[in-house]
Amino acid sequence: MSSELTRLLRERKLLRIRADRKLVLKEIEGASYDLRRARKSLDDDDAKWAIVKAYYAMFHAARALLFSKGFREKSHRALLAALRELFRSSIEPALFVVFLSEQERSGDMQGRNRRYLLSLAGFESLLLHHE
Repeated sequence: MSSELTRLLRERKLLRIRADRKLVLKEIEGASYDLRRARKSLDDDDAKWAIVKAYYAMFHAARALLFSKGFREKSHRALLAALRELFRSSIEPALFVVFLSEQERSGDMQGRNRRYLLSLAGFESLLLHHE
């Protein structure tokens, strides 16, 4: 086990749990629902709500991955750190990073949201691969 995971466990920011398929599936369902709502919000030109729903789609997808390995997070930061450690070889590094393009710097929210949703689609694909 990596020193980062050991530290998170010692600090109780990450907990060991029994891997439970029902719990994983519940999070995947939550991620799918939020992703559909994010896409709908984007289609309805509601960029702000699309960002919120897209974030929570990624959050639930990430929790599903973590639960599948027998861990539960106590913070969003611990979740991200644990994902980086546990799935380093299977998650594209770009899914962990928010890129600022020229469009985003000029305030094109819809362009940013479309790229965010494309990243979510990659995350969704990864989830389906790990089922």
